[in-house]
Amino acid sequence: MRAYETLTERGRLGRLRDLALQASARYDLDVRRCVRSARSFNTIFRVDAAGGERFALRVGSHLRIHPEDTEDVETAWMARLRRDGIVPVPFVVDTPKGSRFIDVEHPGVLECRRCILFGWIAGRRVGERLDGSIARRLGEMSAILHDEPTIYVPSTRLDAAVADRVLYWTLGLLLDELAPTYGSLLTDALDRAQEAVDRLWSRPLISGGRLEVIDFQDLFWGFEQQDLAITTAWFRSSDEPAPLLAAFREGYRTIRPWPEMSTEDLGALVAGRWLNQLNIGLHVRNPGLDEFVARGAVRLRAWMDAG
Repeated sequence: MRAYETLTERGRLGRLRDLALQASARYDLDVRRCVRSARSFNTIFRVDAAGGERFALRVGSHLRIHPEDTEDVETAWMARLRRDGIVPVPFVVDTPKGSRFIDVEHPGVLECRRCILFGWIAGRRVGERLDGSIARRLGEMSAILHDEPTIYVPSTRLDAAVADRVLYWTLGLLLDELAPTYGSLLTDALDRAQEAVDRLWSRPLISGGRLEVIDFQDLFWGFEQQDLAITTAWFRSSDEPAPLLAAFREGYRTIRPWPEMSTEDLGALVAGRWLNQLNIGLHVRNPGLDEFVARGAVRLRAWMDAG
């Protein structure tokens, strides 16, 4: 059997599908069809059961970037949001043994994979039809989530990432390896972005056609400003980000005030998001990595040059 890392993308997906079928069996599903629905860091399979039910099976990456208890927090939060009708979210399917997630190993697949089975949400991805109206509704949903009190208080157990640094996932720093091409650009940008995070974390941390939120795995302990920077970074990748960002803010402000944040600090937090994605990309090493790094470097250079 060929090593997983030597396979083509199609070959890797075939192996992951076999793992997905193995995972589905642990949920006692009589699977009629299992097809890939999405692939990025994780891989999502649409699972059609013989009884007509349809599910989304999330197969985690071979890289474990989240603290060990993240899925406990994620699924508990989703259950609360669904129970209280705060925002629309899919239901999480428990195994017959009552587990909300499972760890699955399969011959020929790199590392053990953490899997969660969700109810299927029909529709199109937001990015496929993104306009001002949807951006405004995204702003409303973000504000509702920011108003929702958390279900846990910080404990001695590190149950979710703590975003008091730019690179808050459990991965080593690989940005240095780009120095031969980009010099000190990325490390200088990292230092400057960290200054904005430090300013934010000098404050006390306070817990406190519809859209559906389908993935909460990347939750972290942090501030609303950091979450908004992630969304801002996503909007800025579009061809015309300004009207989308304006609509997003307008929607947010219909629910709650926009958090206090200077333009400079927002820019730094957005740059931090780009750096985080670059560092993850260097660990994952998917096809197209060089182009991905080059696009990120252009954005970071423009941000650094803007002062």
